Amino acid sequence: MSGTPVTIYNGLRSLFSRIFTVFFRICTSGTQSKKPNDPLLEFWERRSRIWHEIVSPVRPSGGDVSIYRDFLKKAPSKKRVLILGATPELRDLIAGEEGGDIYVADASHAMLSAMSEHTNRADTARERWVTDNWTELQFPEKFFDVIVGDVILHQMPPDREKDFLEFIHSLLNTEGVFVSRFFFLDEAFANGDFTAIADHVLATALSEKKKLNLLKVYASWFGFDIQTRTIDRMRSSQVLQKVLQTRIRHFPSLNAKEISKATRSTFRDWSPPSEDALLRTLSTSFVIEGKTHADDYPYSKYFPIVCLRPRSA
Repeated sequence: MSGTPVTIYNGLRSLFSRIFTVFFRICTSGTQSKKPNDPLLEFWERRSRIWHEIVSPVRPSGGDVSIYRDFLKKAPSKKRVLILGATPELRDLIAGEEGGDIYVADASHAMLSAMSEHTNRADTARERWVTDNWTELQFPEKFFDVIVGDVILHQMPPDREKDFLEFIHSLLNTEGVFVSRFFFLDEAFANGDFTAIADHVLATALSEKKKLNLLKVYASWFGFDIQTRTIDRMRSSQVLQKVLQTRIRHFPSLNAKEISKATRSTFRDWSPPSEDALLRTLSTSFVIEGKTHADDYPYSKYFPIVCLRPRSA
């Protein structure tokens, strides 16, 4: 084909893709209204509004994104890519990949829209937004060459983890790859000293709100029981409140209401697994082809990025 026909073809392909995307969004934009009072949706929609005040490990770091990029090279094809969740960093990453159709699935249209404000490279006209629960996505089997999602397994209760992974397995091409950052903990952290952790956070150059959000994350980990996969919310709250009461001077511009919000519970009623338990669970549906973690934020070892291929039946 000569240069001109190729240009025309690519232009028409882009035009029809945009038309389809707009039509698809119109059809799905009301889906979230069918799930009133959903604590999960409410939690993430609130978080999308303060994404700029959140740091790693909640959001992927530059080091995490580099690992994602390296693992994506293992995919023989990227004709169809599914991003689970509205994570801006992953959407920017996938936008840099040549060609291919990009589907972004999230239960909340509001979340997709709000998180788009935090992207740098993602082309929302190129993305095909799918507003539905991840376990209810209506795609043919083996439809995707690549599936990515950041800490998505932790959004599932322990008794639904294997079914969720099996569903992802069903959507993935036989030679495709599933790349995700996961979350585990160990007893060493649970038995650690939260005061020392808090002092380290408070000594950083982060803004007050970022410090407060990060302290809340770490305090919640002290309520986790990785053996029973449960969370002791009272312990998490007490650990955090004790530090805030003695270090209130570090938050001169925040009022009492903002400080008190830091001790409120999230929607989850479960803890992450141990590392061994996590790898066993992943191995039921997938073959682990690569596993590593970033080194540009504290405790990144608890957030490995794993490259997975579908296990043969």
